[in-house]
Amino acid sequence: MGISRRKPRLHAFNTVEYPEKPLVLRVQHWESLLQTKGPIRVIDWLCGDHGSETETELELKAEAGRIHVKQREYTCAEKGQQKRLIKEEVL
Repeated sequence: MGISRRKPRLHAFNTVEYPEKPLVLRVQHWESLLQTKGPIRVIDWLCGDHGSETETELELKAEAGRIHVKQREYTCAEKGQQKRLIKEEVL
């Protein structure tokens, strides 16, 4: 929830791809998006966090007041191995 230059009244933020669905992010992700120009990648869930068997990453991009989000899910890598992409979706 917030206000923006495009909508100077209280409203739920959303993505360009899903304007009818409110975008829910962690506070630190909103702050990262605000402070960075261009696309950024942030970890949403680490391997093992809350028993997770995968790692989830968000790619966030805001330009001209419009937000784009991609979510990627990876395998948890063993020591010396690389994580592998399982799924990618646009939010």
